[in-house]
Amino acid sequence: MRSYWRILLLGVTLAACSPQAHPASPASPATPPPSHLSPDLPATPTATAAQPTSTPLPSAPVCDRAAGHFESFEIVDDSLPRALVGQVYLPPCYDPERARPYPVLFLLHGLASDQQQWRDLGVGPAADQLIQQALSPPFLIVLPTERKGLDLAQAIPDVLLPYVQDHYHAAPARSQRALGGLSRGAGWALRIGLTHPYLFSRLGLHSPAVLAPDMLYLPRWTKDLSPGLRPAISVDIGDRDPLLPDAMELEAKLRDLGMEVEWQVNPGYHEAIYWSSHLAEYLTWYSAAWAVPR
Repeated sequence: MRSYWRILLLGVTLAACSPQAHPASPASPATPPPSHLSPDLPATPTATAAQPTSTPLPSAPVCDRAAGHFESFEIVDDSLPRALVGQVYLPPCYDPERARPYPVLFLLHGLASDQQQWRDLGVGPAADQLIQQALSPPFLIVLPTERKGLDLAQAIPDVLLPYVQDHYHAAPARSQRALGGLSRGAGWALRIGLTHPYLFSRLGLHSPAVLAPDMLYLPRWTKDLSPGLRPAISVDIGDRDPLLPDAMELEAKLRDLGMEVEWQVNPGYHEAIYWSSHLAEYLTWYSAAWAVPR
């Protein structure tokens, strides 16, 4: 199979917020992980004792950049009906040669929008602040765009994730990967996360619009999940969001199926000001599992 990769310079565009989406076709049950993706943390290298020296050892360079930056990508692959495009956030002082690879957060946008939606909400500055305050290790953020004809449940695990592993210094372990989305993007995150449980350890569902008929497939997707493959799930929604009843049904059903769910109802509607006001909370929750022991 021939694949062509191109990395483009970022062009800033504006995007709209997302209402509930039309139904998408259900995904198939989970399959074994591809051989090039590791579901486990790589072994930590054994530290070598420093030898006596008469001169001081150089200290590690300090990152003096306050902000990360975004790169655009376009992936043309024979398995996709059209190119997969999006953006990748690289944290301040991103170093492709550093010893510890970077955790990765995949974020999916809502209906009638694209990857720019997360940028318009302020995801870049929010990540910069979290990293600069040492509240999280540096991490990558991948923002793909859903385009007509693309099945994200196939495109993200089979094409985008391997692309990120090949082109960036991304951690290969499941525990260092998270997936989230808002509105329709949350519906995709739920479907992808539960049908590919070996790939993502955390699923964030923000004002979720569950894709039909996925509510009916939840028992099949979760029935045989071992405790080690049950992702941590966080669901939040505004108290005046029209999708609140559906979100409550989702939360109750996941709990009935034995899944651990963090549930929050906050003041607000299904709109950008709600998501942007909780952006720091979202990133803090995603990165909680990535902290490096001191």
